[in-house]
Amino acid sequence: MADTPRGRGNLSTMSPGVGCFAAWLVEPINNITLVLFRIIFGLLIFIEINKTWAARVEMISTKPIRFPYLGFEWVPLVPGSVAVIVHVVLAVACVGIAVGLWFRMAAIVFCLGYTYTFLVDRAYFNNHFYLICMLGGWLAVGDAHRRWSFDAIRFPSLASRSVPRWEVLGPAIQMALPYVFGGIAKINPDWLRGEPMRAMLWGLWDYPLYAGIVGRPWAGVVLAWAGLLFDLFIVPALLWPRTRLLAVVTMIFFHVTNMNMLDIGIFPWLGIGATVLFMPPRLVQQWLTQWSETLFGRRSSSMRALSSPLPEARCSPIVLWGFVAWFAVQAVLPFRHYLIPGNVGWTREGFYFAWTMKRDRKSDFVGFHVCDPVTGECEAIDHNQDLTFVQQYWMPGEPQGIVRYAKFLRERAISGGLQDPVIVCDSVSSLNGRPYQYMIDPSLDPSELTVPIYGHAPWIVPLNESAPIGNYKTGAAKE
Repeated sequence: MADTPRGRGNLSTMSPGVGCFAAWLVEPINNITLVLFRIIFGLLIFIEINKTWAARVEMISTKPIRFPYLGFEWVPLVPGSVAVIVHVVLAVACVGIAVGLWFRMAAIVFCLGYTYTFLVDRAYFNNHFYLICMLGGWLAVGDAHRRWSFDAIRFPSLASRSVPRWEVLGPAIQMALPYVFGGIAKINPDWLRGEPMRAMLWGLWDYPLYAGIVGRPWAGVVLAWAGLLFDLFIVPALLWPRTRLLAVVTMIFFHVTNMNMLDIGIFPWLGIGATVLFMPPRLVQQWLTQWSETLFGRRSSSMRALSSPLPEARCSPIVLWGFVAWFAVQAVLPFRHYLIPGNVGWTREGFYFAWTMKRDRKSDFVGFHVCDPVTGECEAIDHNQDLTFVQQYWMPGEPQGIVRYAKFLRERAISGGLQDPVIVCDSVSSLNGRPYQYMIDPSLDPSELTVPIYGHAPWIVPLNESAPIGNYKTGAAKE
């Protein structure tokens, strides 16, 4: 490949190895896989937004308390009517992405808007929402609208059969991260002995499809190891020609099974649809050409264009270092909890953005009392009156969330005229079937506790790792 003068100028400041990598990143390749992903992504997220409309509007609407991410306390809640408008705009942006109409604006609006809804409240954290934010960002900086889009029809000069390699490679790597790091996260004693998969199976005892394996001693272990091996090896299997077909079939089977076993939203469909990112563009070209000839009796002009020579590439240090820096951060974030003492499933420290998907199962109970230190009188608090349904599910198992809610109760009690109130909290949890134990020392006032910016909070009661795993059928300790 011959470099343009601009390309040679940029490469001259790089070492040979770095320069070759930069040139490889910007080398033009067929854009067919990126275009297909654009269409799939836009349609699936449009469906996801509409399917979860009420919960998503509630997520960013004004409420008594929220649980912001560290550093994003400034992200505001909005009135309910504004929350509806936000999601109307997001839905319209998804359509624009799918059909390639005003694509750049649609992709940027979607990325910023969806990321805003994601950052408002940590109680609504979902690995798949996080992934959607990242994939939306890659679409926003790329050129997925140069083929099969209204923009390419409206502006013929925009139409192209190629994109730089990084525009396909970026979302492909981003899509691979949940699998790879999800597999690494499962390499822990509980998962390897079948927990919490065994508990999940007991929750499916009335499903005919799984009735034959529920309660089998081996079932939880087999499914746990199958999930671990799938996560670790599905991406290499998709990339290796000899295993590609088997990997695609396995991918579909895995996600369809997950749809039946777990409530994980749109991710199974997104995982199946994003498989196209791991396919060689020329292979996808051949498939579409064959289908076009079968359906229409001749090769379409779009398919013929894919066979034409591709233009030259120009190298940019911005692309190189931006690409490397982004994935360096993405590679470090999931490992940070290994540097923090304690079981991440118990403490939730370093849990977020680490792709620890379905690795643990917690059962939690929490109760609060606001006490007057002068009279000794205590008032029981129904925290469900202050929290949304999602917050009610999240807060009892989240030590930092409990502390934030306790501070909220203290401030409300003081504003109500109580002098120096004491907050009493009983927080007990069970991790992966272990006996219940205190998660926060009940002798401590959680409203006076400090949440560290990074590291371990000493007020979290250590998990008794050696406690026996329970029998989900009888409730007795497992022999």
